[in-house]
Amino acid sequence: MTVDGQTLYNYNNLLPGRRYYQASLNVDGLKTGYTGPAGYCFVGTAQKMVITES
Repeated sequence: MTVDGQTLYNYNNLLPGRRYYQASLNVDGLKTGYTGPAGYCFVGTAQKMVITES
């Protein structure tokens, strides 16, 4: 993707079309980042559907 003449790269493999994407995982949020003390970080959230029979 290019924005204002700068190419931006995305290495998030949970996004559609990427290596680990699965629609059935219901990923609804994620954040990646880097800080010196913590290093590379990832936080993700997903919804889990539980079906029980009564």
